[in-house]
Amino acid sequence: MMQIQTQGFSQQGSSGKEEAFEASWKKALQGDFANIDLLRSTLPAVQERAAQVRNQFKDSVFVGIGGSFWTPFALQTYFGEGAAHRLHFLDQPNSLYVNQILKRISDNSKVHFTFVSKSGSTLETVALYSALKSLESQWGYDLNSQSTVICSPGNGVLQTWSQDKQIPQLEIPLGVGGRFSAFSAVGTFPLLLLNRSVEDFFAGAEKARSEKAHIESLCKYSLSSFENNFWITQLWTYSQSLMPVAQWWMQLWSESLAKKNGVRVSTPMVCCGPRDHHSTFQQLMEGEKDKAIFVLQDIGREREHLSLDPLLAESLGASAVDWDLENILQASVEGFCGALESRDIPVLKMALDFSKLSAWGEFLMSWQLAIAQMGHYLGVNPFDQPGVETGKILARQYLKSMKSKES
Repeated sequence: MMQIQTQGFSQQGSSGKEEAFEASWKKALQGDFANIDLLRSTLPAVQERAAQVRNQFKDSVFVGIGGSFWTPFALQTYFGEGAAHRLHFLDQPNSLYVNQILKRISDNSKVHFTFVSKSGSTLETVALYSALKSLESQWGYDLNSQSTVICSPGNGVLQTWSQDKQIPQLEIPLGVGGRFSAFSAVGTFPLLLLNRSVEDFFAGAEKARSEKAHIESLCKYSLSSFENNFWITQLWTYSQSLMPVAQWWMQLWSESLAKKNGVRVSTPMVCCGPRDHHSTFQQLMEGEKDKAIFVLQDIGREREHLSLDPLLAESLGASAVDWDLENILQASVEGFCGALESRDIPVLKMALDFSKLSAWGEFLMSWQLAIAQMGHYLGVNPFDQPGVETGKILARQYLKSMKSKES
């Protein structure tokens, strides 16, 4: 279960508008992304295809970007080490990157490709599909017989290819946005390929729906930071293995809340402690006092508690002979939070046992609900991204202009 502690704000971010705050909570719960029955209804097809892929292939290459990338990549980063089925990821249309990934595959007849795009026409994903198609004879794989497509119903490039070549297709429900798709096939398919329990994953999501007080804490802390002119929100994680899920959080926050016609909200930023104690901490402590802090800790994973050499440990303190590296890490957390408190910098600490998939389900659904609720409360649409769409249109115009110049 998520443990939450706060310092620095009174948690009165709703400015007395409790009725509007309650209405925004109910509206968030009604979203398809939080409809557990709807999301569970996609599981049988996902489970069947995952079993086929595990039996036929040794490796899977996931091709996707943004919301189609961060959830599976985060799960692989944490749970993938030593898995019988290895996952690899392509999220950048970069030739060097593509070749580096393909070189990691030991048997190209045993590699499976998963193309993930809600629309089926995401520029970068379709470009990577095209590049991989052009490399088939060179690398010795066949996309038509070694692929799965994950998308919503539609007539995009990937859906058309899937239908024409009878490639297995797993559905993202139409009402579930890309960055809110953690509990669709986007998240459940890689979990099953890693032979992990989707039941525990969904149990955590259901728990998040029932933990209204936790969602309220996340929302009111965040809203209070806006009201107090804290225009940068940093998420500090003290585990390198959690950096990808922190990046997922950053996308969720920025694309959902920052809208041209909405109220001003903060810019999200991800940091990894204690590494970034030696980069951004100085700015945080003595620079502009405009930053609100989330601290995310993994409190339960079984670790090899690496002890310190007794002779060298003496330089750290009289009792250092009893310490291990986890003590040093926890001391870094406590020192960081204590330093912030001394400067009256607000902090909200979240602690979960991420070795349990129920914790992943709870964390992901909690933040999906919190961001949706904040969006509704602030009067913006948390599910669109018009600024991103402008960039997509201009990118396609640039490509068309290149083609016309060549002709």
